[in-house]
Amino acid sequence: MTKRLPLFEVYRWAVAAEPSCWSEVEDSFLSAMWKIDKPLVPGGADNSIRQRGRGSFFAGLTALLVENSSGKELRGGGTAPGLILPKHSLETSYSSKDILELLIETKGGQQPDFRSKLSAGTAREPNYRRPPGFLGQRAAFRAIDLKAKWAHSATPEGGTPRDLMTWLRRSKPSVFLFLAIRVTEGKNFDFVLASAEAVSRSVNGVGIVAYEPSPGNDAYRSLRVPPHLEIDRILSRVCTALHVLP
Repeated sequence: MTKRLPLFEVYRWAVAAEPSCWSEVEDSFLSAMWKIDKPLVPGGADNSIRQRGRGSFFAGLTALLVENSSGKELRGGGTAPGLILPKHSLETSYSSKDILELLIETKGGQQPDFRSKLSAGTAREPNYRRPPGFLGQRAAFRAIDLKAKWAHSATPEGGTPRDLMTWLRRSKPSVFLFLAIRVTEGKNFDFVLASAEAVSRSVNGVGIVAYEPSPGNDAYRSLRVPPHLEIDRILSRVCTALHVLP
């Protein structure tokens, strides 16, 4: 609980201050993350408790920003059926007349350990680690399955798409993914960006918060991401989508 106290303090401050964009909370977010991460060895893996705490904090903070900006009340948790899987767990969502209209997914933590088969050994060797898949692949599959279920229910033909990318953009629910990733190596930052580009083909938008230790190793500093992946830009798109919903 002591380790998570800085996160609680920042969230409590945000509830009272009612910020509506990431730029208003970024400094407080980075400061809180640094306070709980200081015991970590640079480049080391997180323990699961710390990882879950950071992820929940980022999810809650993102949802708060959306609610403050859009004026809509979001739902935390719940489930929804897919076309392939009978039930998907939802993180943060908005529904209208029992129709899932919008889903927000988040992932917070350290970028995956990026080691190839050549450097980590073969699959039969004890030190082998499977090369990581792209970040957000579960969110990508969930988006496709939920949209396919809606299309199948809404149209007699099952919403068979002629243009898959256009169909994914137009089908319900709108799905947005937000990533808060602590970067320890340059090549891993490239991997994070490549993952975001891959996921963006199946969801309606991906926003990234990327940060790294400062040169003096006494704080975190944010990393610049391409404009179309900036978190405030995607938060604005989420709020625009919510504004037109009842």
